[in-house]
Amino acid sequence: MQKAKQNILHWWQYLDASTACQQFRDEAAIALPLATPTSSLDGIFISALLQRKRLKANQQPTEWIGVR
Repeated sequence: MQKAKQNILHWWQYLDASTACQQFRDEAAIALPLATPTSSLDGIFISALLQRKRLKANQQPTEWIGVR
């Protein structure tokens, strides 16, 4: 996920400039720990990393490495 950080943030910046901005931020605040509707995009990314860590520890899913 760290390797994709810049691409993820770029996509979120695109969303931030659209009418979907408030919905995206509201959904992030509900779904992610520490995120709020006013969190920076970097803060939302950090919250996504934390959520990923929690899911990995609690549910032990197989790591997805992308399309080969």
